Amino acid sequence: MTSTTTTAPDMLGTPIPPDVPAGVATRARKRYSLLSFSHAFIDVFPIFFVVLMLPLREKLGLTPGQVQIVYMITPIFSGLFQPLFAWISDKYNTRAFCPLGILLGSVCIGSIGFAQSFEQLIALQIVGVLATGFYHPISTALAGQTGARGFRHGRAFAVGMFIAAGMAGQTASSLVTPSITESLGLEALVWLVPPGILLAIAMHLVVRKIPHRADHADIRVFSVEPGERRKRWGVVASLTVQNALRFTVNVGMFALFNVWAESKIRDADRASVLSGELIACSTLGMGIGVILAGRLVKRGHERRALVWMSAVGAIAIGALGFVGDAVWAGSVGDADPSTRSLIGLMPLYLLAVVAPLGYFATFPVTASLGQRLLPGHTSIATSLLMGVGWAVSASHALLAPWLLGADLNSAYLLPARDISMAFVGFAALIVVAGILAACMRPSVIRSVAEDH
Repeated sequence: MTSTTTTAPDMLGTPIPPDVPAGVATRARKRYSLLSFSHAFIDVFPIFFVVLMLPLREKLGLTPGQVQIVYMITPIFSGLFQPLFAWISDKYNTRAFCPLGILLGSVCIGSIGFAQSFEQLIALQIVGVLATGFYHPISTALAGQTGARGFRHGRAFAVGMFIAAGMAGQTASSLVTPSITESLGLEALVWLVPPGILLAIAMHLVVRKIPHRADHADIRVFSVEPGERRKRWGVVASLTVQNALRFTVNVGMFALFNVWAESKIRDADRASVLSGELIACSTLGMGIGVILAGRLVKRGHERRALVWMSAVGAIAIGALGFVGDAVWAGSVGDADPSTRSLIGLMPLYLLAVVAPLGYFATFPVTASLGQRLLPGHTSIATSLLMGVGWAVSASHALLAPWLLGADLNSAYLLPARDISMAFVGFAALIVVAGILAACMRPSVIRSVAEDH
């Protein structure tokens, strides 16, 4: 009688992907480059609802409650439904939400300059940010997978560079858009629609055949014992809560930048330019941070990195308002705000660059770890760590007025110390995120240290 012995995958251990052939790696890098460019392009759009809030408020006569709604809609609709679209992507192995997100996002958000009422603005915003939101999980998973094939530094580095591309687009948008709309009007945004349509077509042709799930995903899932699987989900749950806190601070900081800028410059269009400079500096820090974190944080050491990044970021965030008031008084004072010098405000700008260490540079670390913990559900892992966090971050529009003690329309009239203490309140959320990171199970994190 002949017996057949089947070697279970758990006897083999988690497979380490073999070296990728040169031709496959080259093709992966080209696809990765186009993905990164598309991320830079699409992230130009959602920030419009922050950097253009002051002129939009003036044009449409938005009430404090309506301003609050606009602030809340972007994170809610860009994040809340990401797990659903990610599940569809994994279930049906489709990449359609990548080009579709670019198409709908650019058309709707690029048209907000033509909105004649609050209701029209909200309709365009909901559809636009929903589309830019469902672009992200599948595209980040694609970037992680193609980057793992194309770069020897692996998935975390690839995700970091991909996120940095998005930050580059957001930085450019924060710096340039307020000046363009100040000169040409909000209607000028529509010129971004045609390139968005062309890019969507190009992305459809390129990504429709790219796999987005991890190599050997079925074997990796089968090789994990149920008890270990629960522990992995526990770490992913902790990372999800941490990212929700961090993203709440992220968008909360942008709202406070608007308040702080308007407290110094009482003209909405000119204050928008100053706020855009601070948001651009913050976004620059986000881009630099995700590149360095993706490159320098070693697999298996994520817990320690998340703790110290939280500590440094919290210090920078808490100091922003106080340092900003001090350097403004020293370099501008009662003079014409348009005479402000970049050198005089440099300490403030530098703090804005460092602050994202606590609330966004952590993302490639958490995304890479989450994808490796759930190799059969990379889109779902990404949507939990990104989409759920962005949805929860809508609470910043309620938290910021509570910390300030005034609505976001009139908060610029508050004493400088009250505005500065609101920055401290958001810094406390980063401290909580750091404590949660310190409580994660080191053994679970080490168990996927050799995965790619």
